[in-house]
Amino acid sequence: RRVHGVAVLLRSMRASLDPLVFTLRFGFLVARFREGFYAAEVAVMALKGALVVIVTAFASDESKAGAGAIAVAAALGAIVHAKPFRRPLHNGLAVLSLATIGIVLVAGTLEALILRQVLASGAIVVLVLGIVGANGFDLWQLSQTELRTDSEWRAARDIGDDVDSHAAPSA
Repeated sequence: RRVHGVAVLLRSMRASLDPLVFTLRFGFLVARFREGFYAAEVAVMALKGALVVIVTAFASDESKAGAGAIAVAAALGAIVHAKPFRRPLHNGLAVLSLATIGIVLVAGTLEALILRQVLASGAIVVLVLGIVGANGFDLWQLSQTELRTDSEWRAARDIGDDVDSHAAPSA
């Protein structure tokens, strides 16, 4: 009920507030999502809640892993279909995260110990490398944006200095 309330609140605030005010107030929840996909944050919370219910409601490890894999597969399908994030990198990272989590859960249902360990460990390694790589790429992009902004600022300042130096002296 509270999760649904967040979606309703965000929609209502988006409709009633100036876009800048909305972004300043709720940017921590919605900044990474495309316009109209603010409920995706609610879906993320719902998936986490569903996984908690699955882990507590099912008795055996296999049934927990199987039910969890189904929930993750549904979320993965929704992400692939909707692409709710503004940046393709974040959509890809969400797909990678959900796919590797799904592999870990499916591996938990396997009888063969070696296969289970290889699949789960491999998926975790891929997930960690993906997260580290995506963060590194984000930092690189941020530094490139900063460099571009800095050089534009310096160019604008230099133009202003040229204009000031050619101005006629005041009497």
